[in-house]
Amino acid sequence: MKKVFLRSPAKLNLWLEVLGKRKDGYHNIESIIDTVSLCDRITLQETPGRIEVSSDRMRIPQKKNLVYQAALLLKSELKIKDGVQIKIEKHIPLSSGLGGGSGDAATTLLGLNKLWRVNLADKRLIDLAAKLGSDVPFFIKKGRCLVQGRGELVSPLSSSPKIWYVIVVPKILVSTEIVYRQLGRNLTQRKNSIKILSALNQGNLEKIGKEIFNRLEEVSLEKYPEIRSFKKGLKKSGALSVLMSGSGGALFGIARSKEDACLIASRLKKGRVFVVESEQSRDSYEQLKGDKDGN
Repeated sequence: MKKVFLRSPAKLNLWLEVLGKRKDGYHNIESIIDTVSLCDRITLQETPGRIEVSSDRMRIPQKKNLVYQAALLLKSELKIKDGVQIKIEKHIPLSSGLGGGSGDAATTLLGLNKLWRVNLADKRLIDLAAKLGSDVPFFIKKGRCLVQGRGELVSPLSSSPKIWYVIVVPKILVSTEIVYRQLGRNLTQRKNSIKILSALNQGNLEKIGKEIFNRLEEVSLEKYPEIRSFKKGLKKSGALSVLMSGSGGALFGIARSKEDACLIASRLKKGRVFVVESEQSRDSYEQLKGDKDGN
């Protein structure tokens, strides 16, 4: 039986502005998102007919998770008769703002596109990904991207400069739905991403650190005040700048180098800590084995 092995990376929001609520209930956003080296690993294996999802670290509800829904969506849309067994090796913390669930769903679409030999173009995969959630389309492209609309408009940016980050994840489960619901604000006060895009183009870490921004952070820090102490700790440990990713509660600090990132991480005493680097957009496939005949 044919197998596909894939990496499913986490993401960090270097910039996130909420532009307003849409008629469909979602929000229009403008975000600059970076793929990083922390990742889940996913194995896809052909089976007759059924979709099965399992994980090494938790029990997964079969029909109420994004990975299952991604496989079912592709199977239904293209009337695929084959099934698939999906195994997820989890490393990205849940409900942390690092995009673990969304990334796994997008990676599943990419893997099944190869496993089932349907050969859909990125645009078609992004359209399918948008039906699963606002963060999912980005993970079809990966790398560093400008993301707009409700998440379905994904424009790749230069992967330079490479940035080393220190991520801290408190033991706090943040509800994205609640954070967006409580995001009451004057939309005329929205910020512009021109300065951070310029800083990224210049490759100036100091300027990048000064311009990172997340509109959701103000809500999450108010709703979950314990996150604030982790932010202060990361900044005190030597990070150039610190920001919450997505709706939280993961925080990341920008480091000057790999050595600097490791030093910062060594000073942190609370939360799960990861030293990661930004990654270029690249093929997620680690290995492909077998063929339709089981050879």
